[in-house]
Amino acid sequence: MRPWQTFEGWLWTVSYLAAVALGWFTPVDVLDQWPQAKEFTDFMASWNMQIRRVGEISGAANQANRFVYSVLWCVMPVAWGVVIRDFYAKKKHSDFVLVEKSWLRLWVGNLMLAVFAFLSISLVGDVDSRIGKAMFLVPISRALFAPLNVFIFGVLIIVLFYSLWAIASSRVSITGKSHGR
Repeated sequence: MRPWQTFEGWLWTVSYLAAVALGWFTPVDVLDQWPQAKEFTDFMASWNMQIRRVGEISGAANQANRFVYSVLWCVMPVAWGVVIRDFYAKKKHSDFVLVEKSWLRLWVGNLMLAVFAFLSISLVGDVDSRIGKAMFLVPISRALFAPLNVFIFGVLIIVLFYSLWAIASSRVSITGKSHGR
């Protein structure tokens, strides 16, 4: 059975299309039109570096981008919960053991995840570049890019915390051997 033929596949599709519609139909001056949304957006930007950075670099569309990212950060934990649930369901049916050759290799992998997460937060570039204009000023690009960016960043955070938890709870076996690699 193909993913789009299941209830969960339809739910993912409808959720993504709703997020795209939010990005597409959000007016550029949303915070001026709806002053009550300003407090919500400011609160979300106060603790979320990605929302703050998107607001800083998105020029004339900063209100729309901050609002869209704020709403997505409120609803995206449901999607992350589904990813975590699926991970644990698959893990129960297999022998999942993380074996690394050395602590150095494990920490370099975690450091690379952290650097990648930081780069996805900072969204290197500015609104004056062609890529920046395409990502932040054009409504269809914002609509397609924002849900994916928020989802991927959240998954990176989950993977990073899971790997740190695995280290802290001794679920990582540092053997010094490759065990068949």
